[in-house]
Amino acid sequence: MGMSSRRSSSIREISNLLTKRRQSFHLGDLSQKEQGATKKNRNRTFTTKKEVLKQLAKTARRNESNLRDHHSQNILRRLPRHLEGKKSVTEVAQLQHQLRSNDIYAAITASIGIVLAHVESEIFFDQGDQSSVQTTIMRTIITLSTLLLLYFIFSHYYYEHQVLISRRILVSGTPFIRSPLFFTFFLEFLFNMIHCPPFIDIVVPMNNIGLSFVISVDAMLSAVMIGRLYHLLRVFRHI
Repeated sequence: MGMSSRRSSSIREISNLLTKRRQSFHLGDLSQKEQGATKKNRNRTFTTKKEVLKQLAKTARRNESNLRDHHSQNILRRLPRHLEGKKSVTEVAQLQHQLRSNDIYAAITASIGIVLAHVESEIFFDQGDQSSVQTTIMRTIITLSTLLLLYFIFSHYYYEHQVLISRRILVSGTPFIRSPLFFTFFLEFLFNMIHCPPFIDIVVPMNNIGLSFVISVDAMLSAVMIGRLYHLLRVFRHI
């Protein structure tokens, strides 16, 4: 009995040792799997951290560029207009010189038209409000001078528009129709179109203080043409 009990107890001890070893091997496998999973998680977190750092770096660069642009715009606002424009100072001065020459030509053309219109109106009145070859030729010259004056007016506003863009008073790329100059140009264009073309011999009967008389459309339009003298005043702006 004593021997058999010893053998059974030794067998039990051996089986317990074997089960413990098996459990330890199984736990070791589990721990290796867990370690692999933790490594993968660490790599994932590392990659996500890298991406986050890259995004932060991009955002920082973007903010820095925006601040730089904002700072440069503030500097441009403080600069004089002839320095901050998209064109150089020489180009702006050249535009202003072209504008000055254009305004001088417009003033000369307007003055010639005014003088011819009043001379023609006097001749037309002396002939009993009847046109002749002389008045027809003079009205034709007045019409041609009016067309030339309209061209100078268009050129004036073209150069004015370019100067305002170069000085950054207007945004670059602003079309002339949407600029504040267009309304003034439109009114000025319509006003300078007023003249008496050839073959217009209309008279208007008038009655004032009991006196009846007639006045020709030619005389009325020539009187309105005196308003073209503002072109002379525009020249003094460049002096």
